[in-house]
Order: sequence, then structure tokens, then C-alpha cells
Amino acid sequence: MSGVEIPPELVELWNEYKTQQESEGKKVKSGGGFSGKGYKFDDTEAQLATEMRKFQKHALGEQYYFSNILRSITIAIRRIYLFLLFQGYKIRMMMILKVILSSK
Repeated sequence: MSGVEIPPELVELWNEYKTQQESEGKKVKSGGGFSGKGYKFDDTEAQLATEMRKFQKHALGEQYYFSNILRSITIAIRRIYLFLLFQGYKIRMMMILKVILSSK
């Protein structure tokens, strides 16, 4: 596919593996990869999702809809900040422990 030549050692290794598996009666598949297309909404499902979003905006007010999005983003940012803060403390504690242990 990429046009890169396969190293002979790798081809030999593959052939040995394939021969061994076939001698044990196991089927060896080559190729493969993902062949599916994933889940697709049909027209009615996509239309229903769109209608639900429109209904939510209308019923709750557009401001509420966007405030929920903003709240979700804010929570995510706080979690990232706390994670990074914790990592910083962890690194500082490790440095302090090194100093304490090396002074003994």
C-alpha cells in the first residue's frame, strides 16, 4: 500500500509463523483491518434528534441551552486544571522526597 519494501527478515518471520499455525490446524488470515462503516442515522432518527434539540431550545430558552454548554466546558476546564495542579504537587513531593532521602 505505502510502497515501502518489506524487510526480508520480516517476510521470513511471517512465513515461519504461518507455517507453524497451519501445521497446528489453525487458519491464518492476512489483510483485514476495519471494514465497517459505523452506525448511520436513518432520516427519521436524524430528523428526530434535530427536532429534540429545537424543542429543548424553545422549551427551556436558548439562554439555558447555551448555559448548559458553557457549564459543561467550565467543568471540563476545572477538571483539567485540578489534574495539572495535582501533577505539579506530585512532582514537587517527589523532589522533596529525593532531597530528604539523599541527605541521609
